[in-house]
Amino acid sequence: MSFFKKAFKFSFILLIINILLLIFFIEPVPKTHYSQTNYYANTLTNIEQLDFKTENDSTLEVGYNRQNLMFPEALHMAGYGFRGKFENVHDSLKINTLYLKNNSTQAIVISLDLLIFPPEVVKKLELLLPKTGLSTNQIFFSATHTHTGTGGWAKPPLGWLFGGYDDRVTNFIATQIIKSIQQARQNCTSIQVGFQKIKAPNYVHNRLTKEGQVDDFLRVIEFKKDNGNSILWTTYAAHLTCIGSKYKSISRDYAGVLVDELEKNPNVEFALFSAGAVGSHAPKTPQKVRDFEKITVLGKGLAQKIKPKQFNLSNDKKLIIKNINIEVGQISPRISENWQVRSSIFKRFVDPQSLHISFLQIGNVILLGIPADFSGELVAQIEKVTLQKKINLLITCFNGGYVGYILPQERLQHSRDETREMNWLNDYAGAYFVEISQRIISKI
Repeated sequence: MSFFKKAFKFSFILLIINILLLIFFIEPVPKTHYSQTNYYANTLTNIEQLDFKTENDSTLEVGYNRQNLMFPEALHMAGYGFRGKFENVHDSLKINTLYLKNNSTQAIVISLDLLIFPPEVVKKLELLLPKTGLSTNQIFFSATHTHTGTGGWAKPPLGWLFGGYDDRVTNFIATQIIKSIQQARQNCTSIQVGFQKIKAPNYVHNRLTKEGQVDDFLRVIEFKKDNGNSILWTTYAAHLTCIGSKYKSISRDYAGVLVDELEKNPNVEFALFSAGAVGSHAPKTPQKVRDFEKITVLGKGLAQKIKPKQFNLSNDKKLIIKNINIEVGQISPRISENWQVRSSIFKRFVDPQSLHISFLQIGNVILLGIPADFSGELVAQIEKVTLQKKINLLITCFNGGYVGYILPQERLQHSRDETREMNWLNDYAGAYFVEISQRIISKI
């Protein structure tokens, strides 16, 4: 057979393979506007049924606890893709817990020093929590989003990118969370709620485009005890990616330094951090430092911006927690701007999820937990509604579900591989989540 015939045969076979891939493995990205879909209509129905009425509570109390999150064996790391097992521990991972209650409601806040709050752990808690008289509907899940944490909590095949799966690990995390909740319930004291929204532009930037908006606010809730001491809950939108992928060291990244610095204050009994709207934002520092030096500069810099005497305290004792069920349509990663993996195939790679937006109101502060890497560019649009109501807003990510990145539509053409591949929803997902968040807040 001549060279040209061999080349033609090879090209023909390659063409057939590509056609088969096109037919069986990929499909066009849906272009129907969300307002014309059934999932939008179903979600609106869920929102319309919300009732935020509360009793006139006379007290608001909080307890706190921290537990170890380090499994007794070396695990594969989660963050930056598959990297193998960690080799040393720079600083240990923790479970941070707040237990809140008033006369009518109990609410628990959990922040894990992990990449996300694992859906598999939520499933374990659904079985364990009823034994304590609680349910997952009373928990506000969050994570720090450290990229130098442990895996072992995500089922394959997709879970291989997040350190694989080990049932012992998810059992360990769930058991430690239960222990932390039980300990937090035992040290409750009455509080007032304070809030600070602090401009911190030197430590975050839009990693997708220089022209994009930046959510550069450090947001802090203070729980002020009668003895004058405080518990501080902080959020910030910079990704926890200060430490590069070449290091196989476990660390809480800059969130760990921030929390440790705050707790050095003799009047701060406890601090915790939850990732804010990190979807399009990366960390930066005024100095050109990297890795472990960077977490120190960023963590200490943010801590120094928090002034305990500048919190606006409120006597509002309101406490509301709800999981608001939502639908999102097809979920599948893109391979280009207009093509994605066929959603029926992708379903086989991920376990079914019951998705929701987490709602937590503490006094005059509202928190929304999103099941995704939510873009900081979208926060200001949601915040318009809370400003009208004179209520403070915090948005966190990784609320026990996960549907990839949620970005403004104009960012979907960006060439970054991660941004494209991790966008699992349609072109209008950003606008959709903004609208349903606004509608939820408008129901208050």
